[in-house]
Amino acid sequence: MTCQPVTCPKVPCTHPAKRHGACCPDCQHGCIYDSYIVPEGETVEDVNDTCTECLCTRGSLVCGPVVCPELTCSDPVHKPGECCAFCNSCDGAEEGDTWQPDPCTHCQCKQGEQLCYSLGCSPPACHNPARPQGECCPVCHHCDYQGHHIMNGDSKVIAPCITCSCNLGTVTCQSEECGPPVCLHPESIPGECCPRCPGQCSYDDRVIATGSTFQPSFNPCLNCSCQKCSCDSGVITCTGETCQKCPYGVPVPGSCCPDCSRCFVGGQLVDNKVWFNRGGDPCEPCQCLDGSLKCRPRTTCPELSCLLKHRPDGECCPVCIGCIDDRGQTWDEGQHWTLESDPCQQCQCHKNLITCARAQCQVYCSHPVPPAPSTCCPTCEACLYRSKIYAQDERIPTTDPCSECYCKNGSLVCYTQSCKPVYCTNAQIRPGECCPTCSECNYLGQTYEDDSEWPSPSDPCVTCRCQGGHVECQDGRESCNPQCSHPAKPPGQCCPLCDNCLYLDQEYVNGMAFRSPSYDSDCYECHCKNGNVQCYKKHCPPLSCVVSVLVTSECCPKCLDHQVTYATALPAFRVTPSPFDSSYVHETNFFLSTTAFPGVSSSSSSSPSSLPSSSSASLCESCRHTSCSIEGITYKIDESFVHPNNPCQQCTCLESGITCSRVFCPRTPCTHPAMPTDACCPTCQDCLFTQVIYPNATTFTHEDDPCQKCTCKEGNVLCETIKCPTTECSNPKTMDDVCCPICLEPKRCRFHDRFFNYHEIFPHPKDHCQECSCTEGIVTCKERPCPPYACPSPRLKDCCYDCFGCSYAGKTVENYVSFFDPLDPVEPAPASTVE
Repeated sequence: MTCQPVTCPKVPCTHPAKRHGACCPDCQHGCIYDSYIVPEGETVEDVNDTCTECLCTRGSLVCGPVVCPELTCSDPVHKPGECCAFCNSCDGAEEGDTWQPDPCTHCQCKQGEQLCYSLGCSPPACHNPARPQGECCPVCHHCDYQGHHIMNGDSKVIAPCITCSCNLGTVTCQSEECGPPVCLHPESIPGECCPRCPGQCSYDDRVIATGSTFQPSFNPCLNCSCQKCSCDSGVITCTGETCQKCPYGVPVPGSCCPDCSRCFVGGQLVDNKVWFNRGGDPCEPCQCLDGSLKCRPRTTCPELSCLLKHRPDGECCPVCIGCIDDRGQTWDEGQHWTLESDPCQQCQCHKNLITCARAQCQVYCSHPVPPAPSTCCPTCEACLYRSKIYAQDERIPTTDPCSECYCKNGSLVCYTQSCKPVYCTNAQIRPGECCPTCSECNYLGQTYEDDSEWPSPSDPCVTCRCQGGHVECQDGRESCNPQCSHPAKPPGQCCPLCDNCLYLDQEYVNGMAFRSPSYDSDCYECHCKNGNVQCYKKHCPPLSCVVSVLVTSECCPKCLDHQVTYATALPAFRVTPSPFDSSYVHETNFFLSTTAFPGVSSSSSSSPSSLPSSSSASLCESCRHTSCSIEGITYKIDESFVHPNNPCQQCTCLESGITCSRVFCPRTPCTHPAMPTDACCPTCQDCLFTQVIYPNATTFTHEDDPCQKCTCKEGNVLCETIKCPTTECSNPKTMDDVCCPICLEPKRCRFHDRFFNYHEIFPHPKDHCQECSCTEGIVTCKERPCPPYACPSPRLKDCCYDCFGCSYAGKTVENYVSFFDPLDPVEPAPASTVE
């Protein structure tokens, strides 16, 4: 795969902008200006000239002077950094003053302009609310109905035959029903509901004739006297008991006079001397005094400067209930909010005033992510590392292969990987890896790659392999199986071959005949044939004499010369036995005399003397033995016996002397048989190796190679190469007669291609925030200890956090230094103060 940057085409506009996710800018998605994108059709103020504004149209900015509005004031104000002046007063009102031309209209002077708006009222919870004097919004206390103001709990006739009552802002009306007239021509009286007969009176739904008197049946207090009433031309006159004057006394059923110990107001019973709000109006408190009311003057409420007002239940005067911002939005008292145009501006409504302040972001992590849209402060929900955002608990790659770093609550938390100790002298650290590995082997001064094999320079039968920094060698002699008795090993090869013969440490060419080095005489001849050596005694010609002698320096026996004419002692002849002998002539002494031999016995002991001449026949007859004697033991003719000094010789007594032959030993099934004491043939009970006899099951070190450990097992010697452990020191010593090198000094540590002494404490070569120590060849590392801190924005220095500086939004500053907020560079953020 081959990648290359995309080449963007030229565009016909001056300030093209890129849409989200696109590579190349175009002229259809606004204008780029001072790192900001200006939407199509909108204007932006020139950053260098506040009196110049630019319009974004089709990817290009068209700039021109700012048009300031005309001012009506005589003393306009011009602020630094602003292009247009503004008025600072409004027809006598100062900047920021507020007033109410009427209860429902609120005005404010802002930059010389009078801004007024009407206060909207929420829908009341009643049908006929009344608006109190000086209030904008109606409330559900009294009632306003068809132009009539009805106090709460009172009733009022609003039209003939219609009586309405007020109950908490809701009016209920009833129509009066007239009974049938009792005369033929009833008259309608203006202001009265029902017509009546001329001269008659109507009282308690009864028609009273003129001149008649009566006792009221109910409501005796309808008139001022109640004992006796009369009708005169339609007018009822009552006379009787005069009651105590208490206009708000409680009516007593069946009695004319009310109870003046309490008050009855608007359908409400009030105990004597108790204050209450008449008609539910908290601005008019009254006291019941013996059936009469004593009311205080109506409360005059103070003028409020706030725009939002509300009268709490049971209170007379309204109070300020919140704030109104520049856009006319209302906020409750104590409410907090964030400006949509600037999420870092936090505002609150307090005592009917709006106060705003920039948010102070407290970030308690080292790698916070930028704030989300419509938010102000960076968060610790993820990590921003090298311009890339990593999620919580996600692994973060670093340049240190020994560190595993993760995102933990907005901070980069790293764990140092601990390496297992290696036990090779040439450990290597591969690129991109942390821990050393044994990827090479040193063997006899040579370096070999891991997993490679090579023959041993000192022994072609040994094949070595590098495995994890360790050398493992294997002897290949067990696989050798030559099909001959005396194979010879060519130079540089492991297994012997049957091409030549190796006999008694001497190599012979195939087909070669040679004298056996193990015999003193030339009577034995050996032959090499296809790796096999066979030795034979030379063939001697037959003799015609009866008595023969074998001279030591010669191979074949000779006939004894019978022409001896003087007496002499014949020398002794001896034949050295051989494993290939078929006969043996024992050492024999012959003594001859000058007289004729009547017969010679092997047991004869006469002294030697001169011998006369005689014929050979008489001499041979005299030399025949009748018995044989050896080592003081006498044997009969033809008797067989074991040689008393050599148990491996089987002898026979003959007339011509003693003939011995070697006892035949069978071939042993083992490779290193040993000869037991007082035995003739070797056995596999022990092992004969390097001229030393080792008992069975004995383990011993090869005398010529201390790196070979051998074991005698039923006549066979099995050897294997000793595997030496890797030394942990830099200069191991090799001792005489010892196979493996040893460390005579304390163990050192190898760490990141450097060596450290025993018990040495040192900083981590790649992470100075860790402290390491060397103990017995093993390196142990841990984080450096840090003192505690108690400040909210500590700085990170020398691996530890302290309060001698501040960390804010990924930036570190010293104490008492002011700096621009990296998240909002408009106003500087104060540095933390540390005592």
